Amino acid sequence: FLGDVFAGLNTVREVKSHLHEWMGPENLDLGWTRFPFNAMGKASIHTKPLGVVLVLTPWNFPFHIPISAIGDILGAGNRVVVKPSEVTPRTSALLVELVRKTFE
Repeated sequence: FLGDVFAGLNTVREVKSHLHEWMGPENLDLGWTRFPFNAMGKASIHTKPLGVVLVLTPWNFPFHIPISAIGDILGAGNRVVVKPSEVTPRTSALLVELVRKTFE
């Protein structure tokens, strides 16, 4: 159980610490292999959120998968819908309580 909890929280910590790097525009190198596009100037990639992302949680990792997925999805700017496993009702109740306390 502790490995399940710490692995999920580690993912959230990593997203939090690297978010400023990931959200910035990515400048592309337009070398001569991309002619004629390199003659037009500079190019960059600007990431945008996808919208709503669904997370289906299996019974064998009831905490790690939703917590790490929620961290990744919210870090990317998306909304998340979590469907926990019906086999793990206590973990599902714990997730509901943690989300309520965190986002209210």
